Amino acid sequence: PHGRSAGHIEDVRTGLCPRWCCEALVSFRAETRETREYPTTGQGRDARQQSLQVMFKGTHGTAGLLLAALLATSLAGPARAGVGIGDEDYSDLEAEVKAVQDRVGATGLEDEGIPFDGNIVASFIRSCAGDLDCAVSKSQGYVKWRASKPHLFANLTKENKHMDALGNGGSTLLHGVSCGGHRVAIIVNHKMNWMAGGLEVLQMQAYNHEQLFRHQDAQRKGVVVVQDLWAFSMSQVWKVVRTGGLSLTNHYPQRIVKVVIIGEPTIFSKAWNIIKLILPKHLRTSVELLGHDYGRLAEVASGGGSNECKGQVWDQLEEHARARIQEGAGGRRAA
Repeated sequence: PHGRSAGHIEDVRTGLCPRWCCEALVSFRAETRETREYPTTGQGRDARQQSLQVMFKGTHGTAGLLLAALLATSLAGPARAGVGIGDEDYSDLEAEVKAVQDRVGATGLEDEGIPFDGNIVASFIRSCAGDLDCAVSKSQGYVKWRASKPHLFANLTKENKHMDALGNGGSTLLHGVSCGGHRVAIIVNHKMNWMAGGLEVLQMQAYNHEQLFRHQDAQRKGVVVVQDLWAFSMSQVWKVVRTGGLSLTNHYPQRIVKVVIIGEPTIFSKAWNIIKLILPKHLRTSVELLGHDYGRLAEVASGGGSNECKGQVWDQLEEHARARIQEGAGGRRAA
């Protein structure tokens, strides 16, 4: 509809739910022995579509889908304040990168508009904890997927002013590291232009994912993602969901170690109390909802609170919290 290509509609149809979420929800539905039978695995398009029916059932199901969207989309793109494209030093994996490129067959991919440079390959290797067979498999899937989506990646260059304008400074990789030694990305969703055209919104998400995936220091150390939902309307959240951006997490396996959601509506916390019961323990413990308690943001996102640990990241998070409190977002005041 509306002149969109068949490829884009397919992205939306099959990309609404990340694999882990679909598998958990479909399995849960089967275990509860509801009148309708669902498969116990999330493999394939049919299973994904069936699992979406579970997520859409009732108010909590709708909120659950929106929550899943926020856990898996709008990741950090090019940071502001001088961070730029970011660290591209993969010298610690140079031999492994060449081995993967040789096995995948990288010759000619750049000419076809498929970036398969060392930064992309190194991040696949890091996501596989050094397992080259795993990295080759993920890389082959990425190359095949990129080749099948020319409409999505048309005009998406490494440095793209139009995508930066759509992002509007709402996606930032903070300077320094957290108390846990991780990088911290903060997503201020209401700043970003989620109400642009559907394909543009999907392109913005793809651009942001790829920029963070290239950032070697972030992929080495892992990323804590802060999703700030203050003043972010439900219509904007639905736009994120409808564009199919969740499918991007299957192709850019970011090293996300924690997700902190703040400023979310009450219904999100209610939905989370249900969703977390069916998630693996490592996923339950990696997500934290703070409501409007901006005073806790620095402590939770930075992973500490001692004076020895407070530093550049802590200060930037405190500055963000103070700005939100002054704007009326609520919560106790940041120190």
